Amino acid sequence: MSGHASNEARQGLPGARRALGGLGGHFGAPQLMKYRFTRVWSRLMVVVGIVFIALGVVSAAIALFTDEWRPGVTGTQEAIERALLVSALIMSGILAGSPFIVFGQLLEIFLDQRRLLGRIDRRLRRTKAPAAAKKPDAYPRL
Repeated sequence: MSGHASNEARQGLPGARRALGGLGGHFGAPQLMKYRFTRVWSRLMVVVGIVFIALGVVSAAIALFTDEWRPGVTGTQEAIERALLVSALIMSGILAGSPFIVFGQLLEIFLDQRRLLGRIDRRLRRTKAPAAAKKPDAYPRL
């Protein structure tokens, strides 16, 4: 019996050789794809988003505590302008950083979902295999 036929007979599925070993790696070893690069990028995107938000807050703090605002502007007008600028800088930091955080977390969710679904699939395959090996009932129930 050739290696191809024996593996298919052992697994009970046509094309089991491709599924278990493929052309790369050693025969019979599952080829699991690692998503480390994607996981690094998803975490990096969350960090970039947090940095953008922090830059917005820092630039707002700098604008708030600058001594010389504009020459000739004093009192209420200066306070209103500073308040508007500080709130605009904080909002721009949040608006610039939040899409990065959301997209990075979505990538993390997809990767975690893939891992969990793989575990569920392996568990279902393990429980199905012994049930399929049972001898069919000689007297089926009606």
